[in-house]
Amino acid sequence: MIHPLIRPLSECDSPDAPSAQSLLLSNAFFPMIKPNLIGYNGHIHDSAAEAKASFQLAKFGIYRCNDFYPVTFTDSKGQSFPARQDFYGEDLNLSVEVKAADLNPVKNKASSNKQIADKRVYRSFNNQPLLLKDWLDFGWHHARRKQCIVQHKLTPQNFIVAFVKPPSIDAARTYTKDRLVFMPLSAIPSYIAYLKLQRRGLAVSFSLSYDIDDSNEMLGYSIGPVPPEELNRRFEASGIDYR
Repeated sequence: MIHPLIRPLSECDSPDAPSAQSLLLSNAFFPMIKPNLIGYNGHIHDSAAEAKASFQLAKFGIYRCNDFYPVTFTDSKGQSFPARQDFYGEDLNLSVEVKAADLNPVKNKASSNKQIADKRVYRSFNNQPLLLKDWLDFGWHHARRKQCIVQHKLTPQNFIVAFVKPPSIDAARTYTKDRLVFMPLSAIPSYIAYLKLQRRGLAVSFSLSYDIDDSNEMLGYSIGPVPPEELNRRFEASGIDYR
């Protein structure tokens, strides 16, 4: 799959969010692009974390992707929204959402839009644009609920959230409570092995447990085997072919 160097602004989960394209257009010459935004195969990424992760993910056939999922999603207020892939492994039919910071607690898209609008007004008093921190704190693209909604519909066998570093202890506890399948990037090789065996019809499970921040509390989860016929049923309903 060949991906364009710069994705169209229309192909953005949040059109107002800062993107590699907006960074490019704000500069007069290509050499002024920040080197840490350039990832595997010369693709420009939205963050330095994604660019760095692209080299690791490419080893497993998972590459930068600009495509929207062929299904729409619905938040807790009934508002539909699209979602775009960060990385996609065609042979695995696995999408990976890469994050470098804890997900925010925003509950729905309307709440995100309002909080971003309020923050934009606040910044304007100081003649400031929205900061990256604002998007991380209030953006729907970085919301825990959004990731849960997407994963619930696609299933963890086809969508995971991978963190550059293990989340904080409080965040990990919340993700586990919400049944969000997440992992550090270093766990992806083991997860891929689980997927390959599971899709061959073997009754295998994947478990993740770890100790964070020198805490004695062990957090984690276990994903049991999913029969192939159940996967077929789920993805026929969603319009995605995982095979």
